[in-house]
Amino acid sequence: MSNQISLFKTLIPTLTLPILLACGLFAPKPTPTPLPTATPTPPPPPTAIFTPTASSSEERPDISGAVIVKSDLPADFEEVPPEELGLSPEELSSENFTVENVFAFLNPKTVEIILGFNSLLLTTTERLGFDVAINNPDLFMTGFVQGFGPVESQEELTGFDDIGETALATSVSAKMESVPMKIEMVLFRRENVGAFIAYLYPEGTQTTVTLHDLATTLDARITQMLPLTP
Repeated sequence: MSNQISLFKTLIPTLTLPILLACGLFAPKPTPTPLPTATPTPPPPPTAIFTPTASSSEERPDISGAVIVKSDLPADFEEVPPEELGLSPEELSSENFTVENVFAFLNPKTVEIILGFNSLLLTTTERLGFDVAINNPDLFMTGFVQGFGPVESQEELTGFDDIGETALATSVSAKMESVPMKIEMVLFRRENVGAFIAYLYPEGTQTTVTLHDLATTLDARITQMLPLTP
């Protein structure tokens, strides 16, 4: 069990890296500070400064219900609290991308692992970055390999056109702690909510659920919450 849990600690940051890289492409670039000149210039007239109020964060929509839950899965799956893995949403977020909720499940009998997260995409920057990751499989896999290491094989999965407004599904074969594993992943966006699911299982074994069924369930939960406005 401890070896299986250790997979989570290695894997989740690896899976979020491609998305963080894509969102970083659209990060606002800082304006260079001009060098001082010998001739002083008069100071600009004072301008109003907006200070966020305490209620600003409270207006952020709550999408905690848009996750996979234990009752969605076969009985042998056990929920793994992300806090036990040291993987809170704050630790998975970056300046340009915010993870709202993380979920993780393990079937200790079959060594199947399901994990994922959702994210609010309330700005143009966030939506552009997320869509770049979806629309560029090579960029997504480059980020995955950068965080995980070489993979033995990869292929894009078909049949996910009914998931979200735009989606990318891919499958990777790789060794994790010397065990050959299949890693199926889907990244999709429904309006201003982004979601990600990874489904891991030993190579060559029969699975108890399908990635498409998981994505359908999560997509339906997101749809029930729309429209979302900050």
